[in-house]
Amino acid sequence: MNDNLSRAKEIHAKNVNFQTSSSENGAKQKNRPKETPLKHQKVLGWQPIFSVWTVIPVVFIIGLASISIGVVLLLINDSVFIAKEKIISYESCNNGRVPARCNISFYINEPFESPVYFYYGIKNYFQNHRQYLKSRSDQQLHEVANCGSPWDKDDNMINIAPCGAVANSMFNDTFSLYFPNGNNLVPWTHDGVAWEVDKNMKFRNPGLINNDDCRHQTKSELERLFKNYSHPRNWEKEIWDLSEEEGNTCNNGFMNTDFIVWMRTAALPAFRKPYRIFNGRLPKGYYRLEIMSNYPVVEFHGKKSFIIATTSWIGSHDSTLAIAYIVGGSICLMIGTIFLYIHLKFGYKSDLIGVQ
Repeated sequence: MNDNLSRAKEIHAKNVNFQTSSSENGAKQKNRPKETPLKHQKVLGWQPIFSVWTVIPVVFIIGLASISIGVVLLLINDSVFIAKEKIISYESCNNGRVPARCNISFYINEPFESPVYFYYGIKNYFQNHRQYLKSRSDQQLHEVANCGSPWDKDDNMINIAPCGAVANSMFNDTFSLYFPNGNNLVPWTHDGVAWEVDKNMKFRNPGLINNDDCRHQTKSELERLFKNYSHPRNWEKEIWDLSEEEGNTCNNGFMNTDFIVWMRTAALPAFRKPYRIFNGRLPKGYYRLEIMSNYPVVEFHGKKSFIIATTSWIGSHDSTLAIAYIVGGSICLMIGTIFLYIHLKFGYKSDLIGVQ
């Protein structure tokens, strides 16, 4: 009797253990990834062993390819049939004293085909200074708020909008171009000058849910929304009075094209920024550029210029990319030559030492 009872208990225990192990194995089988080399980390790997005679030729090939690309870009950039450029320097206008009004006449030898881009250029100006960049407030430019920077209040402790050193130093020279023979005003436009992401997303006037509503916002309403804020110290105009066009509030306030372009800071001390676009053809002939010079550059030994340019499939008339390719390729050739000399001079000796 006792033997039968113990036998029954033993069989029951084995059944319980079998069911438990079966359920665990089923759960493991259910959670197990599919039998693929990628999911089980069984993909074949390749670990190349670089030798001297594989590295040195690659360095030479990269160097020669970079120099070839740079030379081609340089030739294309200098071709008068691809892109044209006319630079008019005017830092000597009124001996650098501001404000001043100057008229500069110049001649264009060949026509500029549509579209024609106009820029202003500044040299020896460092917009990438850390404190200069930190003083701006991107939140304020999207929804009016106090920014808390060192340049956020005027002498009467009134909050400034837009605040910061970048906005305070905004470029404010204005230009008018007359053609041909200096009689007719070039009908350029600011549409398409600023980046779409800046115009539609990063900069927004107060009182707007989205930037498309600017067409229904009047200048007096914009002035009312900014009435509790002061303009930057170096500004002569109020933030709601930046537009040259009466009634165009889509180009006023924080959404002003010239303001948006200036707030996208440059990385190098010599830079140019887009000013206007002319969707037409500039014929050859004499032109007259009327400049209202308001921006001082004498204090930091800077230079100002007005640029007329067209673009090609590689961009504007700029040799920076071509020079970078040529310099990079030359460095690769120099490094490859050094590696080759070291290997031919000392490589075989070290190989023999390793064999011994």
